Amino acid sequence: MNELVVLKEKLRKSAIQVLPDDTRYKCRFDIRSSSSNRIYRISFDSAAGALCWKCSCPGCIRFGDCKHLKAMNLPGRKYGKSVEWARRFAINE
Repeated sequence: MNELVVLKEKLRKSAIQVLPDDTRYKCRFDIRSSSSNRIYRISFDSAAGALCWKCSCPGCIRFGDCKHLKAMNLPGRKYGKSVEWARRFAINE
């Protein structure tokens, strides 16, 4: 199954809010933390130097990966550029 289809299904089940793309961030959505009432934003950073999934939680900001990205099966900054995802969003690397 196509990873975008799988992601859309997970978004349908987990996302609090799906946001429109902007010039830099693609596939933006908000999720609720499993351990608190905080809400975090996950998005694909399409900046030329980034090309990675990011979460607004402290763990991802500090370490480049977090449990929220893992729950959605998305690779964080820690794993390098996600060229495959960039291609799916039609972003020129």
